[in-house]
Amino acid sequence: MITPLDYVKITCLIDRADILQLDADIRLVKMQGNIAITRGNPRELAILSTEIQTLRNKISEYRSVPNPRLVEAVRKLQIHVLKYNASVNSFLSNNNIKVSPFVANISSLAGHNIIQGNIGVPCGN
Repeated sequence: MITPLDYVKITCLIDRADILQLDADIRLVKMQGNIAITRGNPRELAILSTEIQTLRNKISEYRSVPNPRLVEAVRKLQIHVLKYNASVNSFLSNNNIKVSPFVANISSLAGHNIIQGNIGVPCGN
C-alpha cells in the first residue's frame, strides 16, 4: 500500500515537471526579449528568434496535451489508492494532502476527478 508520504512525493515530482516546463518558457521569453534589443546580423537574430519560438510552441503543446504515458501512470497511481481507500478524494482529505491543479487535471484525464477541496499549493511551491 502506498503511504501518504510516497503519494505526495510522486505527485510533487509530477508537479515539479510542469513547473520546470513553465520556467523554461519564461526563460525563453526573456531570451526573445534580449534578442529583440541585440545588435547583430538581422538574419541570424531572426533565425535564433524563430528557433526559440519553436521551442516555446513545443513546451506550450506539451503543457496543453499531457503525455499519454503520464496520464496512464497517474491512472495506475489512483487505481492503487482505490484498492485501499473508498475514493481518491477520501484518501487525500483523510491525509490532508493537496494536489496541484496540474496533477488534478492529469488525474481527471485519467478518469479520477479530484474535488476542489483537495486541490491547492502542494510541495512548498
